[in-house]
Parts: sequence; structure tokens; C-alpha cells
Amino acid sequence: MPNWAEGNIRFRGNTENIMEFLKNEIECTATNKEFEVVTYKPVIEWTKFDEINFSEPEEKKVDNNFWKSLYIKGTRRNFIDGISGAYLPRNTNEWILCLNNFKAAWYVKPEPYAEKSKKYGIDIAIVVYEQGMEFRQRIEVINGEIVKNEETTYKNWNWEADFPNMGG
Repeated sequence: MPNWAEGNIRFRGNTENIMEFLKNEIECTATNKEFEVVTYKPVIEWTKFDEINFSEPEEKKVDNNFWKSLYIKGTRRNFIDGISGAYLPRNTNEWILCLNNFKAAWYVKPEPYAEKSKKYGIDIAIVVYEQGMEFRQRIEVINGEIVKNEETTYKNWNWEADFPNMGG
């Protein structure tokens, strides 16, 4: 079982590109009644109040699947838990979406995010903390290029780390 690096993931770009990324690169992971892991596309809707809502398709609820989290396709066990009501204003040229409850098994590999950044024309920033190994990882991908992939360790984790209880 992995230690989890936890934090947030942010996307910057125009609203249409970010919505395309969410619709094409996010999938639900669930455990069915036989304890098998299943994946399927979530329902992602942009409401008239400029909110993005993520939900399970109605037919999957009937199948007695238990939604665990949202998986970011093509990554090494990177998930977003518990998204609801993320605000996406339609009338801006540049939009920044920050999603908390991001987690990755052990650490985050930046290469899949560089590919996604280039493909969708968005920038991606990730910050995670891992309490067990006592490090913070910060990644920035701009225009498909990894411009930052830093790991910070601390002499006194509990005092120096911004969020010492995250991850582990």
C-alpha cells in the first residue's frame, strides 16, 4: 500500500480548454459489489450558475458501484477526491481552477501532465505533501514544458512544513 502525497492541483487556461481536459482526462473509479475496481466516465456539467458539477451516471448508481474518487487518466495513481461545485466563470479569457483533495501514490510524475498541458493548451501546477517521507513536491507545467519539479525536505517536518499532517 502506498504512502499518499496530498495537496492540490491547479489548471490555468481558457474555460473551453479546461472543460475539454476534464471531460476527456477524468474518470470515476469505483468498487462494485464483487469488490472489483471499475472505471467509467463521470457526468460533468457546467451549470447556468457557472459551476462545474461532477457526478456518477445514473446507470452506475443502479449497479451498486461505490464511487471512490476521480482518476486522472495516464498518471501513476493520481486522484481527486470529493469535487463539487467548482466555479468556472464563462466570461473570462483566462481561468484558474484549483482542486483540493488531490493525491498521488508516493509522489507525482510530471511527464503525463506535460503531455496533457500541450494537448489541451492549459498550464498545470501541483503541490503535494507527504508526511511519511517528510517532503513537499511542487510541479509547474507551462505550455507543455516542465518548468518546475522541486522536492523540499525539512530538518523538522512538524515545525517547518506548511501542512505537516497531509499525506502519509
